[in-house]
Amino acid sequence: MSNSNITLKIGKTLSIPLNTELTTKFQQISQQLMEIQSLFQAESDEDKISYERAWSIIPDVNDEYIKDIISCAEDIRKNYKAFVTVGIGGSDLCARLFHELINPVYFNSMKDRFGAPEIYFTGDTFDPRGLYGLLYVLKEKEILDKTVFHIVSKSGKTAETFASAVIIRQWLKDNWHEQVITTTAGDPSSVLFQMNQQKPFRKLLVMPKGVGGRFSAFTSVGLLLLAVTAMESETPKIRIQKAIKGLKLAKEIFEKPYYHQDNIPYRLAGWLQLMEYMGKTIIEFYDYADHHFLADWFVQLYDESVQERGQGLTVRPLRGPTSNHSALNGIVNGPKDKVVLFINWKNLWHEIYGETESSIQSYNDIQDKELSELCNLKLSQLQEASYVGTAEDFNDKGIPNATLIVSERSIESVSALMRILMDTTAVKGRLQGLHFDENGSIDLKHELTYLQSGVEGYKQRMRENIRTVRS
Repeated sequence: MSNSNITLKIGKTLSIPLNTELTTKFQQISQQLMEIQSLFQAESDEDKISYERAWSIIPDVNDEYIKDIISCAEDIRKNYKAFVTVGIGGSDLCARLFHELINPVYFNSMKDRFGAPEIYFTGDTFDPRGLYGLLYVLKEKEILDKTVFHIVSKSGKTAETFASAVIIRQWLKDNWHEQVITTTAGDPSSVLFQMNQQKPFRKLLVMPKGVGGRFSAFTSVGLLLLAVTAMESETPKIRIQKAIKGLKLAKEIFEKPYYHQDNIPYRLAGWLQLMEYMGKTIIEFYDYADHHFLADWFVQLYDESVQERGQGLTVRPLRGPTSNHSALNGIVNGPKDKVVLFINWKNLWHEIYGETESSIQSYNDIQDKELSELCNLKLSQLQEASYVGTAEDFNDKGIPNATLIVSERSIESVSALMRILMDTTAVKGRLQGLHFDENGSIDLKHELTYLQSGVEGYKQRMRENIRTVRS
């Protein structure tokens, strides 16, 4: 797997001439990137744990932690007919992403899943519709007692997840703990850890120290589902090996000199910083494929990390060409406060059932000239033409845009892409000075990129309203 599997192409960036002020800003950003890379290069693994950057440590398939995930996945495949992820935000978006991008669509309806159980998600809302609907379906299919629930919460106190877990417990009754796997902190600060000590779950997987929820994709939060859903000619171990291979590719990219053409995180973060300086406020994250959760995952990753101290672009999740029929007009004709980041996927047919993609057939009764041009082409070719046309139109209209080109929709490439976006977010946070304290001193142990104090207000207000309801 070469570095050419993921590349960055920056389209039209400036609709005005590059003046002295912008040149000076660009030079300032370059100097910052050099200093930021020096800080990252100086980190030991112990530092990364202390700085909440342990997610950047590449796991090994022989690590005991990874062996536990593989063993757990094999147990699930052998003994259960359904696997349910119970979590919210960083505790489930990466698992949803892996399932949507890597596994076949209509997964649960497949006649042969090669030993994988049915896959479901819940625990991300207080709205009862989805959870109760799922439990009724599992009961109606007579597989509720053959379902394992992966409850994910680092603190064990996430309200939405905890409420769902208690309802699941009510349905499973006395031996509910035997159908529960949990990923949580490995100490009594976690309610789930305490519960496991009192009455052990089927498996407790410990969240590694120094890894926050939105950066937890390559822990058991995401890797367990990826391993559980191994398909034909795969095993849980092979799937995790592929993910690690993608992470190693991304690490090689990140460790190149900050000015290197192939160092995507530094180039992309620097470009976003320049765009923010020019007054842009929104990143249109345009995943040009039939996905939802890559964009949703990036919204949380980026917005929760770098929107601090009144700074930081806001990510809006879009997908192409679907969003061309809703959001595109506003991008072109609305406020000029947007930058576009496309994800352009090559070989879209790569993973689909091992068959050759057929072309759209031509029929004599299709007389419309424009529509007839669609015939004798493949859907994947039309998808590429749609992306290219959209990007070219944005260039013509002076809309700043960049594209991450991904060679295929595979475990290796998806993992590498995710890690590149994580690294980009880390660099962008430091470009914004989030590693400096209020006195202007470097404080890597309290870097705002890895905190999120803004969420405490709504939680307190919710608790106050709960007390009002109870009274």
